[in-house]
Amino acid sequence: MHLRHYGAALALLSLPGLSLAQTTAAPTLPDAKKLIKEGVALHDAEKYDEAVARYRLVTPGDSSYALAQAELALSLVAAKKYEDGLAAARRSLALDAFQPTLYSTMGSAYEELKQADQAGKAYADGLKLFPYSYNLLLNKAATELTMNQLVPALATLQRCVELQPGRPGVHRLLGLAAARQGHTTHAMLSWLMYLAIEPNGGYSQSMLINLERMAQNVPVLEPKDMLTPVSSNAAFEELDQLITSKVALDVGYVSKVKFKAAIVKQLQLIVEKYPDAADPATDFWARAYGPAIKALRQGDNLTTFSYLILSSAEDKSAQQWVKGNKSKLDKLINSIDEPLLSLRNEQPLPTGTGRAKAWYDDGVLEALGAGEKDAQGKMQPTGD
Repeated sequence: MHLRHYGAALALLSLPGLSLAQTTAAPTLPDAKKLIKEGVALHDAEKYDEAVARYRLVTPGDSSYALAQAELALSLVAAKKYEDGLAAARRSLALDAFQPTLYSTMGSAYEELKQADQAGKAYADGLKLFPYSYNLLLNKAATELTMNQLVPALATLQRCVELQPGRPGVHRLLGLAAARQGHTTHAMLSWLMYLAIEPNGGYSQSMLINLERMAQNVPVLEPKDMLTPVSSNAAFEELDQLITSKVALDVGYVSKVKFKAAIVKQLQLIVEKYPDAADPATDFWARAYGPAIKALRQGDNLTTFSYLILSSAEDKSAQQWVKGNKSKLDKLINSIDEPLLSLRNEQPLPTGTGRAKAWYDDGVLEALGAGEKDAQGKMQPTGD
């Protein structure tokens, strides 16, 4: 008697051990999105090793593997495991090259490994794909400054300011580039703008200390860090001399701001003696900060600005003044914002030469070219 096929199958299932195997649950695949979310939270909590463990549970066949490797690279670099971080970044790039943060991660790792040339290449590779990435441009500029390459660093920093003038980091680095050339007013203008944008940020107190030292004509850099000047400073030489001579610190020079700091009087001097004839076409600092200085000559703006940039001081009276004068602060911001943000009105075209009208949405570059805002505030192209 012959068994039908289903009968044979039933007979096999009745053998010892086979029935148990058939009832064992199939292994479940890890939830990649959940693992990545958990990893990011752990990274943000600076638990880098735990974040790394989560990312490594995402398998190569998963559609989220490239993202997991990108996050893995970031956490490994944060954990100072730079070679491993670079390896993870390369695995991610092999699957998806269109991730701007990866190039920054790789650049940072190379910098920590003292491979500045490789870091510069990583940023340059990223900028070929993402020419309007502020972070890539800023990191590139920082690397160029580290390598004492002032000319390309200044060109990159100018692009950063033109792209995102309201971001504080670029003003900090632009001030450093000026200070390394011995250009006192230029450096102070950049660092003052940094503090106006970020009065209580991670670098705010160190920037305020630098400004106070410069106001007292105390060096902020070691002689070995100074570089041969490459940018024009002719229009500001006289003001530089006034600052370094400390004429504003004389008891007869009175300030409306009741705060004991040399920078208060030196700031007033800068506003009063600012060279209005400085040519924005040949001096980028004049172009970037000249309109803001002119705004400080209006009403109570200088007093408000002075207290604002002192917000990170250990003496909290300046911070309290700012909190108690919101209307004056709003007026100051409105008077400075418009000229500062106008620096981004046009952007260079990604290919070829020329510039085009730039459109921003919530501070992010949205489009280039002729257009107009619709009822929802979105840019709608017009023309060809």
